[in-house]
Amino acid sequence: SIAAAEMSPLTVATLHPWWVEKLAMQLLRKASYVVCSEAMRARYEQRLHDSLADPESLLRAYVSLHPVLGAALYEPSGVTKFSALPVPSVDFTGAEEGFVAGVIYSLLRGAPLAAGLKLALLLASHAQTEIGARGPFSNVEILGLLLKSSVALDKRLAPYF
Repeated sequence: SIAAAEMSPLTVATLHPWWVEKLAMQLLRKASYVVCSEAMRARYEQRLHDSLADPESLLRAYVSLHPVLGAALYEPSGVTKFSALPVPSVDFTGAEEGFVAGVIYSLLRGAPLAAGLKLALLLASHAQTEIGARGPFSNVEILGLLLKSSVALDKRLAPYF
């Protein structure tokens, strides 16, 4: 919500297609980070870019996710693309939630966002390997292995996980 974004020094917001444009625009100025699908990034591309460049905006970066192609990190310094991990996709349900969880976990641990996106993509990819949203994340041992795997993908994560 807008009130939560105003009270928190670190806010991650997700853009959804059912949101009214006015609400989306308020969140773009109040959130520290925005995570959205590639389709939503395209829909709000100019506004996201403007919020990122606006010195009065709190937006530090935004990330778009495409379930097959991967993710893109948009920062004031430029764009960094990350390839999706090749996995046998059974069901995309839960992939976006896994991705957002990886972004939030990385930020809370103090990891660089670019490195944390490796974990986010790993969680999104893992979510696609089983049917349903919760199945892949209900096993704590598997989550621990995913964290270790993310460190193997990007050594910058080692101090954080």
